[in-house]
Amino acid sequence: KIVTVASALTVLLGVSTVTITLLLARSNTDATITEMSKVGLKVLQNDMNLEVADAVEEAEYIAESTTLAEAILKEDIKAIASLSQESFEEDNHYLVITSPDNKILYNTDSQYISAYSGEHSGISNVGSKLTAQATVPLEYKGEQIAWITYIIDLADPDIVESIKRQVDAEITLFLGDTRYNTTIFTNDGLRDTDSKASDKVITQVLQNGREFASQVKISDSNYYAEYMPLYDSNNEIIGMYFAGFPSASTDAMFINIIILAVVMGAVLVGITGATL
Repeated sequence: KIVTVASALTVLLGVSTVTITLLLARSNTDATITEMSKVGLKVLQNDMNLEVADAVEEAEYIAESTTLAEAILKEDIKAIASLSQESFEEDNHYLVITSPDNKILYNTDSQYISAYSGEHSGISNVGSKLTAQATVPLEYKGEQIAWITYIIDLADPDIVESIKRQVDAEITLFLGDTRYNTTIFTNDGLRDTDSKASDKVITQVLQNGREFASQVKISDSNYYAEYMPLYDSNNEIIGMYFAGFPSASTDAMFINIIILAVVMGAVLVGITGATL
C-alpha cells in the first residue's frame, strides 16, 4: 500500500508540474499576444500618419501647377477639370478645389465637398467616410487664388492588409463605432465591415478615450483584442484602431489543461481508493 500511495503521489506531482507548466505557458502566451497587439496598434497608427503625409505631398504637388493656377484665374472649368484629373490615378484618391471664399471649382466626388477653408492635414470623417486628407493654399504670383484639398479614402483593403503582413495581426479601422476597413472576414467570406463594436468597447474607447484590452467575439470567433481611440486633427475622437489575434489555439491549450487535470485526478482517486 505504501508503494502504491507513493506511486500515486509521484503521479500527482508529475501532473501538477505539467499543469503548472502549461498554465505558465498560457500566461506567457497571453502576455506575448498582448504586446504583439500593442505593436500592431502602433504600426497602424504610424501608417495612418504616413497616409496623411502622402495627402500633404500630393496636395502640395498639385498646388505648384502654374497651368492649373492660370486656368483657375480664367475660371476655365473644363481646363481645371482636365488638369486636375491628370494629377492623380488612384481609385480611392479624391480632389477638391475651392476658391478662397469656398466656392467649389472642382470636385471628383460630391460626397467630398466638405473641404477645409484653411491649411489643414489629418484623419477626418467626411460624411460616411474615414479619410486622410490635406488642404494647402494654391498661390499665383504671391496671391492665394484657391484651396487644394487632397483626400485618401481609408477603405482601401490594401491599407490594412499591408499592416497585417508586417505584424501578423488582424487589423481594423473604425469610423465611430463601426468597422470601416478590416482584415477580418465573416463566415460568408466577406470583409466584416459595417458591424459594430461591443458596448464595453464603445464606452471605454469612444466615450472615455481610453485603450481597451480584452477577449472579444467578432464574426463568431474569439480574439485577444487591443483598441485605441482614433483622433482627428481637432483632437476629437472619430473612431478606433484595432489589432488582435484569434484566441483559438490558446483556448484549446487551456481546455486540454482542464481535461488533463480532471482525468489524472480521477485516476488518482481510483488508485488511492484501491489501496485503502
